[in-house]
Amino acid sequence: MSSRFINIIRKSDIINDISYNYDLNLLIDYLLGKSNSNPPPYKQTEDSEYKCILRKYENVIKNTRYATDLNSLIYYKLNYHFEEPPFDLDDEQILHDMLCLNNVSIVNVINSNGNKYLFNNEINYNSKRRYGLNNGIYTLTNISSDHYLGILNYDISNNISYIGDPNKMKSREVEYPDKSVHRHNFYYGNITITVSGNFHKASIYCFYHGYMGGQNLFRYDETCNIDTGPILTYSMKIGIKENSKYPINILVPVGEKLTGILITFNQDINYDTTNSLWLNNNVNSLVVSNKSIALAVTESNSLTGTGEYITIGYLNNLVVMNKRKDILTTNNPACTMDIYSNNIFNTYHTNNVDNFFGTVNSDYGMKIGIKNNNLYPIQIIIPVGIKLTGLLITFNQNIDYNHNENTWLNNNNVIVSSKSLALAVTETNGLIGTDELLTIGYLNKFSAINTNNQILNTGNPSCTLDAYDINTNKIQTYSIVNTPGFFI
Repeated sequence: MSSRFINIIRKSDIINDISYNYDLNLLIDYLLGKSNSNPPPYKQTEDSEYKCILRKYENVIKNTRYATDLNSLIYYKLNYHFEEPPFDLDDEQILHDMLCLNNVSIVNVINSNGNKYLFNNEINYNSKRRYGLNNGIYTLTNISSDHYLGILNYDISNNISYIGDPNKMKSREVEYPDKSVHRHNFYYGNITITVSGNFHKASIYCFYHGYMGGQNLFRYDETCNIDTGPILTYSMKIGIKENSKYPINILVPVGEKLTGILITFNQDINYDTTNSLWLNNNVNSLVVSNKSIALAVTESNSLTGTGEYITIGYLNNLVVMNKRKDILTTNNPACTMDIYSNNIFNTYHTNNVDNFFGTVNSDYGMKIGIKNNNLYPIQIIIPVGIKLTGLLITFNQNIDYNHNENTWLNNNNVIVSSKSLALAVTETNGLIGTDELLTIGYLNKFSAINTNNQILNTGNPSCTLDAYDINTNKIQTYSIVNTPGFFI
């Protein structure tokens, strides 16, 4: 029996319920095989009408690797007869291989005695596989238009909800196992799942082909932790505009040394040669062309990584990095980093590093970034050329906002309350998107963004972005309700 299961027992409120009167220590010893073959005696009070026993499923409980529903797996109520547990104790519930769902999970479909949904980019079907989800935001990607996906959550929608692109949606009625019929939305592309409580289990359904192995496929599992954003190791990006210049940012793990870099852009660049940052400090080796920057130095002239983004130079104009993955005549993609670590040189790029360009799985979104210089960056993402003209960010805790930094929010007189930030500007003062995360302000202490999708009296959720499209001359509002992966 795993310690995971024992911890669930220890913190369960059910232990203190008068209806369940096992001696906890004896119960744990029994489950661990430290007592005799008989179940431990239960303690019975005079006024207790129930006796708690282990019988039918005791061997299953001992041998199952994962057991997340203590009430279902351990306890029967005995009141003149056996009562059924609150959930079916079938093989699907007990004898399964649990895998925590990635917060950004790639969806595949394979043919294994019919079409089957796979998640986490798995490619081999396992009939006993179940995916665990905890409270938080998940994004499903790569959903095929041949297999529009929905979640059968009619009776658990308060604890698990989902949304996709309304332009990639179909709707239909689905008959549940209890013969009730309910209408659900189905999407291809990306789907955002919000888990806010114990939904116990949820089924996945294809618009065209039914369950596709998805019956009771998702399980609530409090041991599955959610990442707060993409895990970055080696990365490069164009940062938020500073004093009319655009910083070239790189990220290298702590202690490792950047000895070379190639950055290719999609447009002609206007490189700033006047600053005294790392690129210009190695001017004798620096090569700047119309659309590229290249540098190679010895280990003694390298830049030591900090595990956070470092500005290595500036551009006088906003351009976009070339994110091509196809190999050039150099045998590398268009953008690379050479790293010296443990007496070994390695080259990193988009083909061998996840999130090399600091990419995120959303067109519009917001997050609280990694702590830097004792400040927590407020970050947004919008597409290239689109202008951010307004936002509302609501937090779960009181915030300590930093009014001193030279940021877009402060430059436009942001309105700050105890748990929110709000700003609306003209198109002229809008912030131009780069399709990468931009820091627009800072918090002095960490506060979590309110990711609730509940509609307020404004007609919008608690967090929104207003974006002006110069091509259509229209302003649209984006939020968790209409944008997959909005909370990055």
